[in-house]
Amino acid sequence: MPVSSRKPTPRLAAVRRDELLPIAVVQERLGIGPAAIRAARRRGLVVKKIGTRSIISGDDLHRYFDEQARSV
Repeated sequence: MPVSSRKPTPRLAAVRRDELLPIAVVQERLGIGPAAIRAARRRGLVVKKIGTRSIISGDDLHRYFDEQARSV
């Protein structure tokens, strides 16, 4: 039986508005990589530094999605 080399599809998880999340957790929950986060930052996603950690608030993430949303 051949072993598949495909990665499993990530299971997406919601981000609540009242959460503060490290970038790695946001990437994991949304199933996106570092390049997608960098692109979102260039387009206006707010990322805050707390000490050496980069944090995204759920409220800022929701606001970014609302601003970037397009109807399909």
